[in-house]
Amino acid sequence: MFKKIVLVFVLIQIGAKSTSFVNSQDVRPQGRTFVTILNNPEFVTENYKLNLQYQCSHPAIIVLFIDGYENEDKVFRNETNPLIANPPQTLFQHVWTCLYSVDAKQITVRLNLPRKFVYKPNFLTSVSTLEEMKLKVCIIEVKTWEQHNQLNPQVNYQALFGSSKIKLQLPMKTLPPLDRKRSVCKCCLSWPATVLNKVWKKSLGKSLPEDECTDIVKHPMLANGEPYGVIKTYSEFHKNELRKQQRNTYTRFTFTTVMYLHKWCDQDTLCGILQHVNGVELLDTPVVLLNSKGQLHVQLKLDDEKSYAYVSEWSVPVNEWLKLEMRQFNALTNITLFHGPNFSKSSVFIPVFHKPVAFRATNGHFIVGGSMLCKSISGVIASAKFCRNKGTFVADKTITSWKNEALPFVETDRYKTQQVLIRKLIMKSWRKRHNSEKKVCRSAFIEMIQNNTKSDMCTTCSNVTDTKFSLFDGVINSLSNSDITTKESIYNGVAEYLYKKFLTTIENSGTLSSVHENIKFLSYAAKLGHGPSQYLLYVVFKNGVGVTTDVKKARKYLIRCIPSGNRMCLKAMGYNYLNGGSGFPKDISLASYYYFNVGHQTQQDLMEHSQHLASVNNVRLTDTLAMKEQLSEEDDLFYWIKHQATKGVFTAQRNMARLLYWGQQGLQRNLKEAFKYYHEAAQGGDPVALYDYGVVLLKGHGTKKNMTQAVDVLKQAAELNSSAAFNTLGWYYTSEEVNFTKALHYFSRADELGSIDATYNLGHMYHNGKFPDGKRDLQKAFLKYYKAATGGHVEACIQVSHLYATGIENFLFPNPFASIQWSQHISDRNPSLGEMIRQGLQAYKQKQWSKALMLYLAAAETGLEAAAYNTAYLCEEHEAESLHVGENCVWRFWNVSANFRVPHPYALNKMGDYYYNVNATSGDLEKALKYYTIAAKFGFPQAMFNVATVLDKHRNISSNIVESTLQFAQKLEDHDDRIISIYKKCTELPTRESLLPCHIALVKARLWKIWKMTPLSIKVFSVFISVVLMVVIYFLTHQNTSSSNEFPA
Repeated sequence: MFKKIVLVFVLIQIGAKSTSFVNSQDVRPQGRTFVTILNNPEFVTENYKLNLQYQCSHPAIIVLFIDGYENEDKVFRNETNPLIANPPQTLFQHVWTCLYSVDAKQITVRLNLPRKFVYKPNFLTSVSTLEEMKLKVCIIEVKTWEQHNQLNPQVNYQALFGSSKIKLQLPMKTLPPLDRKRSVCKCCLSWPATVLNKVWKKSLGKSLPEDECTDIVKHPMLANGEPYGVIKTYSEFHKNELRKQQRNTYTRFTFTTVMYLHKWCDQDTLCGILQHVNGVELLDTPVVLLNSKGQLHVQLKLDDEKSYAYVSEWSVPVNEWLKLEMRQFNALTNITLFHGPNFSKSSVFIPVFHKPVAFRATNGHFIVGGSMLCKSISGVIASAKFCRNKGTFVADKTITSWKNEALPFVETDRYKTQQVLIRKLIMKSWRKRHNSEKKVCRSAFIEMIQNNTKSDMCTTCSNVTDTKFSLFDGVINSLSNSDITTKESIYNGVAEYLYKKFLTTIENSGTLSSVHENIKFLSYAAKLGHGPSQYLLYVVFKNGVGVTTDVKKARKYLIRCIPSGNRMCLKAMGYNYLNGGSGFPKDISLASYYYFNVGHQTQQDLMEHSQHLASVNNVRLTDTLAMKEQLSEEDDLFYWIKHQATKGVFTAQRNMARLLYWGQQGLQRNLKEAFKYYHEAAQGGDPVALYDYGVVLLKGHGTKKNMTQAVDVLKQAAELNSSAAFNTLGWYYTSEEVNFTKALHYFSRADELGSIDATYNLGHMYHNGKFPDGKRDLQKAFLKYYKAATGGHVEACIQVSHLYATGIENFLFPNPFASIQWSQHISDRNPSLGEMIRQGLQAYKQKQWSKALMLYLAAAETGLEAAAYNTAYLCEEHEAESLHVGENCVWRFWNVSANFRVPHPYALNKMGDYYYNVNATSGDLEKALKYYTIAAKFGFPQAMFNVATVLDKHRNISSNIVESTLQFAQKLEDHDDRIISIYKKCTELPTRESLLPCHIALVKARLWKIWKMTPLSIKVFSVFISVVLMVVIYFLTHQNTSSSNEFPA
């Protein structure tokens, strides 16, 4: 009896420990109040029968439940934070009353867990797993149970278990999904559902890919303190389990980036590292910024819909590689910065917010870098990874994979030293010319005092004999003092002079072989940070222009060019990332980043109206009519138009104003002269001329701004129903004299008259809520933007590109490819590109073949189709020069031109010639026919002739491509009929060049068909008659010859 009492006492004491684990084989039910499990299951299976034994000394409630973390939804732990419990999910519960009993009782409970935890996945059942799954049983006082039910609308089983004195818990597991039993559906399925279920059973189930962890930045990007960044959008999860985890009570995410910071932000500004912009274009959770002191600014939106921020106590180091990790769990944020050699040092920042964080990844878009709300940091972002629904460490592979690719994006100490030395030499030369009346160099002692750095020793200026110094000394002597105000202006002046000197040497030498001797000019200018020189060096080394081809060196120069903001470099970077060339990987995100950058700046450049820029001229050197329309200020046609304008001819005045204002048809901009012609043209009262004159007055281009006179002139034009004048008046009432009601009236009227500018401005009002009611409507804004963009409006194209990249919730799905196409379309109109083409065109007209080829080649490397076309043509026409432009210059650029989205038929025909003439294999003949056929589809007569000729000469070749491309040849089964139909179509084209050869070929083809259809007997008879006639003619001719010899006249 004594042993029994001791055993009961021990059992009760064991049950009082909250973390005890009781096994049925170790404990036997021998007390007055206890509960134990008789069969402990290791794995949960379908309808498992759990046997329990219990006894109560007084009435109580026994609670049995199973909880766990679904799909690796574990507790959040890291090295610096304490354990923060994420309450487990209750999956099964069973409650019964325990009354007083002398003897112990037994009960069997069926563990009916949700089907997704016990069955194999199939057409009707999703699959899930449980981590840290536990079976828990406890005895609760009746009074405690009633009080809990009164205070809580839902039973909190974990709280009851925690307050109980008698309890036990056992670890459990779920079987792997594919090791479970198949579920048997007792319902009546429809026929399609039955078929799908059978197919599912025969195949191994595959889950759709989820973008739970994504690399926003896969390859290094250069951030230059501008409002552009790499955009990433997220869609809803496919799995219901993952969608449930997006609730605010389970907010978790991880952001990891590796970067190299050049400097902190400017004074009183913030720079973007990561930005989450929501659907209404406001900052949301999370936002990671940098301030002017180098401190991290972490901003999150909480459940109260308000944003709160913390600032780190420490500053981020510059000029070294850093790894930043941000892990969020509910209201707690952990930010760790690793730096130093191999990231051996670390700084930790752990802010805790007073409320749970509100976070929805599918709302809006994420940006690594800058946005229109906050500019980017200045440096290199090697990689950036974001994990939603996960608050864990990122694998080590993301830390090390960036090294080889990112290191070229940071300048070496040697290159920085060379830059410093060149600047010192230039300043010495400048001081020699302008420093003092004594004309001597400053001593090293004076330089050390003023600059606090060591300086090269020099006595008098005449003693300096360095070759580089002599070069810079000559350049400084040639600079205009009026343009020099600061050190930077000195450096820029020298670099610009060296750049022009390089082009002049090519022009004077007349050959690209001189590039090797004069490339030093570009090299010095590039070390001064001159963007055009750096870009030209990229072109030279990539294509082997007069030097050995070196793609690695070319890539370095292109990367160095990006911080200068040179538009050609940005466009070339986008083109390389889009196609994967010049040692750059194919990356749509980075291509979009660079194209949007140059596209947005193209809009600004076009508005600037600099006289050093020009409109992009897509004229083709093979188009003789278009080439005759190209002008220079020395051409007779230009003088004739100018003469007509001075005589008061209205159309000539307008043409002169347009040509000089925009820099069109090969002319350079001249705003002052353009204003004079606009003024003269407006005197005639023409609405278009009045509008042009009003705009230049409004903007102050070529004259002083005069708002009052501009508005008066524009109203005169509006009275004559000028849509452009109505639009400009609307702009005036949104920007100068703000009145949205008047602005809406003018914009609407202009839109009705067909003004794409007004259509864009209405979209802008919808976008920013500038209507009288103040409501924003992104859907209507996009439709207006798209209408204006299809009409060629530059700013509308940028907005359409941006909205395609970010998407509009419930209206427009993100489409990065469409975004790139719109940005690329605008970047092709950049005035810097236009000025390079203008110079190349002028060089071509002056028969400076080497200079023209160099400039068109540079334009072609940005991805401009017309420039690639003209480069191929110049290489083909001037074979001697093409030998200095790498390997296979002709066909390389014909291929580039022929493979654009909308290729030129001439280039397609050339590629057909390449595959037909250079290679003779059957595969190449099919490629030739393919190119010929596509060119023929555009109505190119030579290509159409070539298609028919290839089909005629090579009758065994497949004509499927022809039948699928040329509709008029689809329904013809006979091979000869198909050839005849193509020749006939060729004769119907309105071109003189194709008329004679196509007619001759058509007659030949028809005669051949007639000959094939003629019976053999007639063929033999025809041949016999032909032979007889030839003999008779020969005999008669011979007889006449003999007679003339016998009887001379």
